[in-house]
Amino acid sequence: GPYYRGSFFWLNIIILILFFNELNYCIKWKILYILKLKYVFTLFAASLLIISLLKLIYSREFIKKAKSKSQLSKGFNKFLSFCLAYSFFYDIISKTLSKYLNTKRAFNEEFIKDYKNNFREIFGFDPEKAETNNFWLSYIYVSEHSPTLGAAILNWLNLYSFARNLSTSFYLAFLYVATTMIFQIEKIPFEIAKSGRMFLIGALFLSLTMLIRYYYLYASYFTKFIFRSFVYLTKIEK
Repeated sequence: GPYYRGSFFWLNIIILILFFNELNYCIKWKILYILKLKYVFTLFAASLLIISLLKLIYSREFIKKAKSKSQLSKGFNKFLSFCLAYSFFYDIISKTLSKYLNTKRAFNEEFIKDYKNNFREIFGFDPEKAETNNFWLSYIYVSEHSPTLGAAILNWLNLYSFARNLSTSFYLAFLYVATTMIFQIEKIPFEIAKSGRMFLIGALFLSLTMLIRYYYLYASYFTKFIFRSFVYLTKIEK
């Protein structure tokens, strides 16, 4: 949701500001001395817990009904508005990347019509109401009826999983170096700290690069290939 997207963006911004501030590369605002990282993480974890509890209390079904009947309290409406503003910069970056990578491009109408007809004919479900079963049933069908196409799907799965895992590894390295140098900066020689700065920037850059690569492979190749394979198999089997 928007809260988690915004939290991910601003948490990394705070870490970078604190790190460069400790190295005297940023203006030492007084508030930065108050915002020690452990308090930031504590606040972040507490807020995640609160949001999770709110999601349990206000289920998705309740929110949909409440929105249609204007039953949501003003406070909760304000909170939702805050979340959208909170994730504004993340969403701008995400939409720009999606447009550049062309990951939001949909199938043409003829392809969608063929898919819906074949899905309804084979499984007996309305694809408009099947939700995630559209993905899983198509995936199972292709894997069962064509080992060749199933192997190709598995290859895309391995590729995007590798990119995701590598992105996570670089990000964990970024967090480890950043937190260590923020708390231990007084004990680290300045030259080593400068090298740490370059490593920090490099780890974050590589993490974001592999994250984009993961998203691109998952959205543009792995997922779409499953539906293309399903339509292809149902066409040649008729």
